[in-house]
Amino acid sequence: MSPKKHIIKIISCIVENCSLDDVDVLSKVEPLHFESEKSSIEYESQEELFNEPKVSSFRFALVFTGLILGFFMAALDQTIVITALGQISSEFNATNDIGWVGSSYLLTMSGFQPMYGIFADIIGHKIVYLIAIVIFLVGSVLCGLSSSMFMLIMSRAVQGIGGAGLITVVLIIVTDVVSVRDRAKYQGILGVALGTATVAGPLIGGAFADAKLWRWSFYMNVFIGFTAIVIIVIFFQRDMYMNHRQSDLPLTKQLRQVDYGSLLLLMPGAICILIALQTGGEMLSWSSPLVLTLFGVGSLALVLFVLSEIYVIKHNPVMPRRMITSRTTVAVFIAQFTGSASDYAILYFVPLHYQIVRGDSGVQSALELLPFFLSAVSAGLVSGILITKTGHYRIYLWSGCCFAVVGAALLATSTVDSNVIHQYVFLAIMGLGVGLCKQSFVVAGQAAVPDKDLSLATSHGQFFRILGGAVGISISATLFRYNIAQGLKDLMERLHLKLSLKNINMIKNLPRPIRIQVQTVAVQSLDKIYMFSAISAGIALLAVVFIKHYDLWTPEDEERDRKRLGKPSSLPSTD
Repeated sequence: MSPKKHIIKIISCIVENCSLDDVDVLSKVEPLHFESEKSSIEYESQEELFNEPKVSSFRFALVFTGLILGFFMAALDQTIVITALGQISSEFNATNDIGWVGSSYLLTMSGFQPMYGIFADIIGHKIVYLIAIVIFLVGSVLCGLSSSMFMLIMSRAVQGIGGAGLITVVLIIVTDVVSVRDRAKYQGILGVALGTATVAGPLIGGAFADAKLWRWSFYMNVFIGFTAIVIIVIFFQRDMYMNHRQSDLPLTKQLRQVDYGSLLLLMPGAICILIALQTGGEMLSWSSPLVLTLFGVGSLALVLFVLSEIYVIKHNPVMPRRMITSRTTVAVFIAQFTGSASDYAILYFVPLHYQIVRGDSGVQSALELLPFFLSAVSAGLVSGILITKTGHYRIYLWSGCCFAVVGAALLATSTVDSNVIHQYVFLAIMGLGVGLCKQSFVVAGQAAVPDKDLSLATSHGQFFRILGGAVGISISATLFRYNIAQGLKDLMERLHLKLSLKNINMIKNLPRPIRIQVQTVAVQSLDKIYMFSAISAGIALLAVVFIKHYDLWTPEDEERDRKRLGKPSSLPSTD
């Protein structure tokens, strides 16, 4: 019997909890030879575990397509309802609650990110991905069947729970199904999918809304999701991925060891803060007891979470102490948070400029963001390819944040009479910065942790990204409301005018002198948002200073990946 078969037999005994005394191998195994400090036992046992795979390009393309479909769905549903809100509010006669159709999705999507990073490594990436799709599709069907605004909001929350897994687990799986060197390239492709989904969402949602078929914005997910499930179930097998789980304990024992207490601090804490941000300043005043209580409870829960992870939890923490005390990891999380706050402010409020100044519809104003998205998608794809070739990623963090600061600052100079071509250029500069940064932050976060922490680093990074986006939208909305109220206080009182984000289209119906005055103040209010975006991007730039460079791959990593993918060894032969 060959040494490789002896080894796999030993491993099988360990997994099945049998005694090695029953396996007469130790006396028969020939001495093994080592070519480097990386044991050949490690490589050979991996080959056995992966059944010496030779994954075809066609099969890999199918699996990657199945992953992108789920990723695309989750990203699409962040924006698909934006242009359908008018028809939805009219059908349910519930204008006051319309904001929660989008917010409920974002709330659960952010709050459940950390959970997926933990359970993906315990249960298995493929299974957790399929569970996330099923949850997302159940939420989608319930959204389409909704008979009231309350049911729609709750169904969107269910969608968000599934969407959290579709975003995070896909990023985790990509680190396993491609070589270490190619991770950045494929994450860049995911960035293209994210950008495409974000700009396509309002267009698709608007088209369904115009045809009075807004429910099909959700029903169409069933076809996309079912296709993804079939592809993943049939073609995504164990020989294509590595599980970074370190324990050989039974599944039930591992599930019992999960730090559920910390999860119950982190997830509700984050959701409390997000609810406070969504309700404060619009539905309730910032000084209302409910908003203050939500902020207090959420902040206390997050502080207790950090303290428990550092000083109390010793085994299987939600966020290991080594991550909390790592300069680079913390800097990446801060940069993802503030960078996301910056670009979400632009995405959500630049269309308002065109609605206010030119009277564009929601769909038309969404098209005005094309320079931003085309630039971001191109930059993300190119930077991913270059990182793959060179292994250097900090240059894209630096340059990306700089472009984002400059682009947002230039947008802050906008006036009612600004040249639209100039604004497109400013948006393209901002998009260039976002494209260079977004996936590069994922690369930097993964490079700073050992393999066993890859899933946690990825899920927590997405948690901070989505949380930052929600905070950015909330702060931007507050700035807009406050500056509109201050700038038009006398006019609004004199004309009994009530201007808000919900009735912005009424501006085009005002008499010309009043319309020009309102447009001027509104654009100045938007300029404050763009300046906030520039400041947030500047904070991300400061955080980048503290991000250290780590080698993305070693010769041992490449050799392991070559063996796993069935490629010839690149190491010199010892024969």
